[in-house]
Amino acid sequence: MTGSSRWRSHGRGLAAAAALLLAAALAVTSLWGDSATFDETAHLVSGFSYLATGDFRLAPDHPPLLRMLAASPAWLAGVAWPEAGPGWSYGDYWALGRFWLFQANDPDRVLLPGRLVVVGLLLLLLALIGAAGRALAGPSAGLLALWLAALDPTLLAHGRLVTTDLIAALAMLGAVLAWARLLERTDASRLAAAAVAAAVLPLGKLSWPLTAPALLAVTAHHVAGRSPLGAETWARARRAATLLLGLALTAYVAVWASYGFRYSMVVGPDADRVSLLVPHRPGDAPPASLEETWRSLLAGRDGAPAGRVQRAVEAARRTRLLPEAYLFVVAYNAKANQERSSYFFGQYSTRGTLGYFPFLLLVKTPLPTLLLCLVGLAALWRHPPPDATARSLLAGLLTLAITVAIAASFSDLQIGHRHLLPLYPPLLACAGAAATLAPAGRFSRRPLRVAALVWLLAANLWIHPHYLSYFNELIGGPARAHHYVLDSNIDWGQDLLRLAAWRRRHPEGVLHLAYFGSADPRAYAIQANQLLDSFASAAPAELETGYYVVSLTQLYGVYEVFARDSFWARAENVAGYRRLLAGPGEDGKRRTLERLRAGRLLQQLRRRTADDRIGWSLLVFRLTAAEAARLAAPPE
Repeated sequence: MTGSSRWRSHGRGLAAAAALLLAAALAVTSLWGDSATFDETAHLVSGFSYLATGDFRLAPDHPPLLRMLAASPAWLAGVAWPEAGPGWSYGDYWALGRFWLFQANDPDRVLLPGRLVVVGLLLLLLALIGAAGRALAGPSAGLLALWLAALDPTLLAHGRLVTTDLIAALAMLGAVLAWARLLERTDASRLAAAAVAAAVLPLGKLSWPLTAPALLAVTAHHVAGRSPLGAETWARARRAATLLLGLALTAYVAVWASYGFRYSMVVGPDADRVSLLVPHRPGDAPPASLEETWRSLLAGRDGAPAGRVQRAVEAARRTRLLPEAYLFVVAYNAKANQERSSYFFGQYSTRGTLGYFPFLLLVKTPLPTLLLCLVGLAALWRHPPPDATARSLLAGLLTLAITVAIAASFSDLQIGHRHLLPLYPPLLACAGAAATLAPAGRFSRRPLRVAALVWLLAANLWIHPHYLSYFNELIGGPARAHHYVLDSNIDWGQDLLRLAAWRRRHPEGVLHLAYFGSADPRAYAIQANQLLDSFASAAPAELETGYYVVSLTQLYGVYEVFARDSFWARAENVAGYRRLLAGPGEDGKRRTLERLRAGRLLQQLRRRTADDRIGWSLLVFRLTAAEAARLAAPPE
């Protein structure tokens, strides 16, 4: 290596370190201001319970790895576990999680260390993206891919929260990259890396089978894409099959190891009598035992025969092929994801819309990143990597991106852009090719890269620390994004700390809150009456003069039918509301009246300009008692 080459290599190393340090700084400084997001409550209490009790009854809707990793700092620090907390006996992870995280503990003592664990995983993912870009098109491409990833608002948004989205992206990219490298050359270090990737893959998130087509694409290109079919081809095929079988066995053992090589999900003398929180129709009696819980999960929908997933899980239960808790994850998701409300361009659906995820990819990805992705992909098309291993890796990365995009687009589960997270690492790795393979001409490569990175940095600093709510210039940023999409795309319960700061500046008047989230506002020193919260945490709000603070997801009734225009357009619903206003009677009807009145108020508030905005997820309305009563009145 010449002196100039050494200096270039040294400079690239410093630039890579700077990108990782900047990403860490952006992630840490932004996570500090976000209150607990919706899913973090369930993930943390579940992971802590696994470590403290060895029992896997809580929130069995995801594999355990991320949860245990994120809860481990609190467990090692000696945070207490409630032996008989609310909801433990029947696996109500929301009730127990809200008690343990927000009443029995200071939430920051548990939440912040767990988030820092995820930041560590983010930095590992960024390094792998840089390595993939380098493998495709050389050192400059790897460096560009790393910088694009380090400044990506989507990766920064979810790379600092205790959720399973980032680890899914990390596991999928790591598996494809490790497999391509192992096929190129089998040595101890690469075999160890592939074994770790194989072990992590099924323990990250249940979407891990989406990696299979990418691994097959790498294998097919390695076996058949190098020379005419012959003896060498079959030798490569046998070697790949042997390695793949060994890695599959590694993954299988890792699943059993994560559950302590124990089949039973619940431990203790009352294990058979434990009933768990599972999706069920309104009015159905909850299960009275673990076996009844299983029957409920494995039953078909609305009396229909059980589906393929349920039949496969039942067969695996009979043979104890996998730990009971892992099988429960599969069955629970098959049941829970049958009907989930989503919102897209003002329409509500439980079946999904084909354009939902393509739209989110277009408006939640920075425009300079989209531009460089197109340039990089075009360059790789015109000038494929000369190295056979790099071509195999490229086939795997493109297959992974396409598989994730297709699976998301045709899924009924459309509740957030975060489900596209595994798509970003392969795209960013390919975008790095714009550094070296973009055609030079009237516009040289360097100004294009510099302009794109400056634009990306400016967009990043503008949205910081509100990465969850990032939208690009195509729709004017997050200000009007709620007209198109909601839920975790912009509002995931993250702004309670900012509401507390706002309340300190506006201490006068009564505060009413319609909050979308699992956090308890009282843990953040917020005293508020409750409108239509996701969980009961305060007395129902009276229609009096004061501040009405509303989460966007609640305002638009994504999960609250009473706040939707379609509900109030039906004459029978309006008539029922009038009857309850005339005299609600017993407590049950009174609670229904309170929810109807709050829903009507929110539905009308959508037609009123907010007086203030907190973060990007909370709107503030200053109402008099007379105005609140008028807005909550039934339609004429």
